[in-house]
Amino acid sequence: MSSGTQNKDAATIKLEQSALLMSFKKQVAELRKQKEEADIEIEDLKRSTKVCVFNELDVQLEAYSDECKRMRSLLNEAMTRKIELEKEVRALKKQVQAKSAEKNRGDGDPL
Repeated sequence: MSSGTQNKDAATIKLEQSALLMSFKKQVAELRKQKEEADIEIEDLKRSTKVCVFNELDVQLEAYSDECKRMRSLLNEAMTRKIELEKEVRALKKQVQAKSAEKNRGDGDPL
């Protein structure tokens, strides 16, 4: 290969590299622009009324869910206490019936 051909090849390579570098720079600039536009859109969405309403509803839903859990726990405690009290009432009724039966048996005996 002659020196002229080598210079031409080197010049062609340098030109191709330069074109490639310019292409990459354009891509980088376009991607930065797209990112900036996306960031602006995200900020607009954050400020929008619909998003604010949605966030507020989400917070309310969580509060209602927590309240339901609390009330369910209280209901379970009340049901457990009711069952315990019903057992106590049955036991007391048995005691009253037993005492009443004793008394009736005692009234029937002449002294």
